[in-house]
Amino acid sequence: MNTLGDPVAEALTSLRKTEYEVFCANLPPLDADIDEAVDALASISGRGLYAVRSIIFSLYRLDELPRLKNLYETLFHLDFVRLAAIDQALNKLGPDVSPDVLDRIDAGLTRYLTPRKPRQVLPTVANLRRKLNALIAAEDPDIDTSREKRRPPPAYGATLLRGGRCLVHAEYDTADALLIDAAVSAAAHQHSISAAEALKLLVTGAAPSPRVVLHVYRAGDAPGAPAYLSGFGWVDAATGEVLASGAARTIDLDEHSNSVSPHYATPETIKRVVEGRDGTCRYPHCSKPANACQKDHCLDYADGGPTAAFNLLSLCQRHHNIKTDGRVRYILDPVTDDVVWLFEDGHWEITEATGPTAAKNRNWVQTISQAMECRHAAAREEARRADSTGNPVTVPVDLEEVPF
Repeated sequence: MNTLGDPVAEALTSLRKTEYEVFCANLPPLDADIDEAVDALASISGRGLYAVRSIIFSLYRLDELPRLKNLYETLFHLDFVRLAAIDQALNKLGPDVSPDVLDRIDAGLTRYLTPRKPRQVLPTVANLRRKLNALIAAEDPDIDTSREKRRPPPAYGATLLRGGRCLVHAEYDTADALLIDAAVSAAAHQHSISAAEALKLLVTGAAPSPRVVLHVYRAGDAPGAPAYLSGFGWVDAATGEVLASGAARTIDLDEHSNSVSPHYATPETIKRVVEGRDGTCRYPHCSKPANACQKDHCLDYADGGPTAAFNLLSLCQRHHNIKTDGRVRYILDPVTDDVVWLFEDGHWEITEATGPTAAKNRNWVQTISQAMECRHAAAREEARRADSTGNPVTVPVDLEEVPF
């Protein structure tokens, strides 16, 4: 966070700027020996070899994202950990990335990382990865946005471990894996045991299969848009369609966005509205999924605060306790869904809603559909046209920049 007038914030911004400028000034050329370059910089900087490699790759990646680079060199609000997360995620696109693809991702990422309010909290690394994975999935739904493994295991297998233990692993389509995970999690919760123990009970038949509930958020006005699975994150449109096709119940959350319950306990419909808006715990820098959080009344129920989405906030147990103890207060803006946090020492911070139904993500879901349509149209035109030598001719397409 960059906070003008705050000596600590300004000092840390200056530190990030200095580090960036030092590494840029000593960035080895592309034809340099990577091991020698990393060893030299690690020895001088005192950083580990892996950290130095990540910094080098991140700086070269930043050159491919001119909008983001310009923003960063204006604010210096990102640390090398976040820059490395951006580079690692974009590696999934492969070495031959279309300039148009990088341009759209650059625009979306820059919009996401541009602060619009004073004391706006910077997205966590986890939320930054989720955003990047969603942008990548929009460009190519076939790309696996999960963390890469150096040697992907076979679809099923068992590996002996030390101490008389054994690791069992299996690979499934995303939709099937999510259903299995939900069943295991439900059984674990029902019997108050670990997920591994619950899986054993289900496979051996020692416990009946529990009722599985998945909450899938999909845009009703953007066909082909990604879907959002509560507690998991964004999935591609095909996976969302498979999950939604097996749904026993469909709810139009717009119809319940202003519903008010006379009871203290939050009913399921209002709870889903709140979780769809929040995405995670709304406390600054917390990434706990909203579906694993409690629903806190902004204005206490005992003081007349209604049980309604506009008066409820997702807070994890720890941060709910901090609020209940009076160590922090907050204000929920009913128009923007921003939360202003007021701390005992007098400073304040702003967090934004990151869920699939948050205002900016509603626009973003539509943007995904538009971007995909433009990309497919350009690909079709390029495939249809060729010059006399048989080489494809690139046909210019007007890609209007849409808000993310």
